[in-house]
Amino acid sequence: MFDRESRKFTENLFFEKGETVAVVTIQKGKEFLDYLVPKGGVATGAIVKVPIRNRIVLGVVWAKGLFSQTPYKKREISKVVNLPRLNVNVLDFLLSSSEYNIFSLNIAIRLCLNPSLNLENPNSSYDYEIGDQKIQIQTSKRKRVL
Repeated sequence: MFDRESRKFTENLFFEKGETVAVVTIQKGKEFLDYLVPKGGVATGAIVKVPIRNRIVLGVVWAKGLFSQTPYKKREISKVVNLPRLNVNVLDFLLSSSEYNIFSLNIAIRLCLNPSLNLENPNSSYDYEIGDQKIQIQTSKRKRVL
């Protein structure tokens, strides 16, 4: 649990579908954004993909939803990335380092998670075969390719 006064984590929490969680994204702007938990639930420190305007960005589940009353409709977390979650010590380190260096928690998360990496790209291999169609004109370049 994240204690707002002491700004320390006391334990890991698991949130069920429909609950509200605070997510810290890698985007500039507000540090904590509230999202609804998807089917299957999510734990504190989980790396997720969340919608912001017309994009999907990386974020980390930080704590229970911080803003219970809001005029905006809360959106659901798009996907929970299949990676090990950040433990309480890492989250605490990110928080204290962002306070010490006087920069946003979003920047600390961006330094921790490289947003340019495709975190879910499976190693794919493609096989190509020559089709049944006869080649009309055989050039030297086509011979090299084949």
